[in-house]
Amino acid sequence: MREDATFYYIIWAILLMIALVERMRRHPFERGGVAFIFIVLAVIVGCRYDVGADWSNYVQLYYTGMIYDNMVERTSVEPLYELCQYVFRSLGFTHAVFFLFLSIISLCCYYKASKLLGIKYFMTVLFVYFTLVFLNYQLNVIRQGIMASFVWLSFAYRIVGNNKASIISFIIALGFHFTALAFIPIVFLANRCFSYIESLIIICVSIACLVLDVSYKILSLFPILTAIDRTSNFVTSETFHVEGGLSFGMVVMLLVFLFVYVCFKYGYKSDPRLRTLANIILFDFFFSCIFNTFSIFQERVCRVMFFSVVFLLPVMVEKLKKRSLRFVAFAVVVVYAFMAFPKTFAVHDGYSTLLPYKIDIWQLVDSGRIKY
Repeated sequence: MREDATFYYIIWAILLMIALVERMRRHPFERGGVAFIFIVLAVIVGCRYDVGADWSNYVQLYYTGMIYDNMVERTSVEPLYELCQYVFRSLGFTHAVFFLFLSIISLCCYYKASKLLGIKYFMTVLFVYFTLVFLNYQLNVIRQGIMASFVWLSFAYRIVGNNKASIISFIIALGFHFTALAFIPIVFLANRCFSYIESLIIICVSIACLVLDVSYKILSLFPILTAIDRTSNFVTSETFHVEGGLSFGMVVMLLVFLFVYVCFKYGYKSDPRLRTLANIILFDFFFSCIFNTFSIFQERVCRVMFFSVVFLLPVMVEKLKKRSLRFVAFAVVVVYAFMAFPKTFAVHDGYSTLLPYKIDIWQLVDSGRIKY
């Protein structure tokens, strides 16, 4: 790797140690400790300088109201993001304060969702979240990231039966990014208890779609996508179409679902949180196979469903009764996290917009230092 990722690995190691300490003391961290960690992570997000593919675009959007989306200049984004941005700018805050605020809100959504899901040790959730999600969805695609956090909060409220809060959370998600619409069917289908036959059919259909490469055929059924300004470039540009195939991540998704379905058979049928999280992983595998060569769909929709593992892995560890088994399971999670973490740097041809990490604290108070 051409650039230095040491900074990120240090944060990763610190979060791992915190998660281990929390488990060893058998007592969750108090809210004050969690808040301090959130602030540190939010400062990393808000005070970064020229880190992330979208950094300059979002800084420009904050101060000028314009953004270049796929080389096309646009003057508007989703209404709630635009409203929040307008309020912060009107109050005289810099872009760094705004980014810091969004980061804290996103982290709080995952914290609340983990509590709703009954996860005892949140630091394990945070460790997995930092490993798989944080870099790409807080340092990149900011609107998509805040949308995903509220979508998962909506899922969590739905699992515990608070439909009103679920709807409100989903509307907020939609206000930050319109791709939240894609998750409406998931909200209603995720808690379904699939039989062996139904699960087998979904897996077989998924693999058949992967082999037959049906991405283009399915997209051709919706010609309206080429006429809508926000979607036409995604559908027609070759930039967002890649060589398909069964990736390591897709194999992991399938194995995780099968492991839960077979080894936690009773829990799958009786525990709505375990069932919902496992089903969303199955849906992720299904859509990843169907839209295998349509990379933008995988990034904007499938990837958000993959966030299920942020909660599912800690839930699986906590469901094991023997302490020795929990230790082994946690070790497996750490090994997987260590293997998966480098992939989140988004390295292409030895270069990543996330590397090296650069920080400028003075951005919090002085916008004149910034060039975009």
